[in-house]
Amino acid sequence: MEQDQLIATRSLLGKVSRIERHSAEVARLRHENYNIFSLLRKDHDEEHLHSAFIADLLDPRGSHEMGTVFAELFFREIAVDFPLAASTYVTTEKALPVGRADIFLKTGSCAAIIENKIYAADQPEQLGRYHDYLQDQPKQGVLLYLTLDGKPSKEAEAFNEADENADRIIQYSCISYEEHIVGWLEQCHAKAADHPPLRETTKQYLNLVKKITGQLTNDAMEQELKELIRQDFKAAALVSTYWEHVKSELVADYIKHFADAVVNQLGEGWTIMIETDTYISVVNKSYGKMTFRHRNWPKGGGVTLEGQSTMTNGRIIYGLMAVSGNEQFAKTEFVKDNGVKNKWWYAYTTLMNISTPEVLADLAEKRAPTAFVVENKVAAVVDLCQKCHQALL
Repeated sequence: MEQDQLIATRSLLGKVSRIERHSAEVARLRHENYNIFSLLRKDHDEEHLHSAFIADLLDPRGSHEMGTVFAELFFREIAVDFPLAASTYVTTEKALPVGRADIFLKTGSCAAIIENKIYAADQPEQLGRYHDYLQDQPKQGVLLYLTLDGKPSKEAEAFNEADENADRIIQYSCISYEEHIVGWLEQCHAKAADHPPLRETTKQYLNLVKKITGQLTNDAMEQELKELIRQDFKAAALVSTYWEHVKSELVADYIKHFADAVVNQLGEGWTIMIETDTYISVVNKSYGKMTFRHRNWPKGGGVTLEGQSTMTNGRIIYGLMAVSGNEQFAKTEFVKDNGVKNKWWYAYTTLMNISTPEVLADLAEKRAPTAFVVENKVAAVVDLCQKCHQALL
């Protein structure tokens, strides 16, 4: 029986691979690989690409000159009621008393906040603070949590499940790029049929969203793929079961290789500390950490890498955590350039993201990852370690 399952799975994967190659060739022939968004910004740039474009479509006074049409389609797609008018105010990075809202809408006394998360992790109590702000407004507002796959916020769900918070539940709606934004953009594209620049721009953004959510851009091939899954459902289920395991192994193997490369370049006296027993555990753990330190450094001091919120499903940051052992490094250029004001870190910045389909495919096929230059990432960590060490001499 298991041998039959493997044969069926191999057959299914072969057919899926054929569809993927065909889709890539169609995209090339249609010149869909030329995407103005990818050229000007990184595909996963939440603030300057995704929030900016979505906010402009939602804005009745946006450059599209279509009034409230797109905003109405959006709230209909996500099945959420929100009043709209020609005067509806829409902006990004709105400074509020409780933080900066990624996308902020306000009609009269009713407000909506869209927290846009692609690979970034939640900030401490972020949804809770936004929820409290909206509750204090004259009319109860709308809080939306936008992610690639529509999964709930781990932090908000943990808060809601705690017995002591029974009287203060964080109310928010989960929406996804994979389903809601794709569905909305398809409707926007149809509405823009008589507006060529807007129609083509919306199509390009739709293709980008499909790319970052791992979807095909060709509708016919998408239907063919779905039909294949129906025909070999057991084989597809088997692939789905082991996909996350393989993904974790790929990331863990890479992180171990990366850590070894850093220590080898640093030389004698340097060690790598991981907070769990295995690299698999580290890359799957929420905010999983690994720290590089010299044996002569103060206790607790070190240069830390951390997943946001896991290394397998988000970006990886690096820097100096706010611990007593790192106080002597506070005057380094890294802290001056990347300083943050929170109780966990003195300074950090994004190092890399190895959870994208492109990088994972490269790792699986033992190719050098194309989404970032590995040597530069190792060099960045080595440089910070060396400069911190020099600060102690």
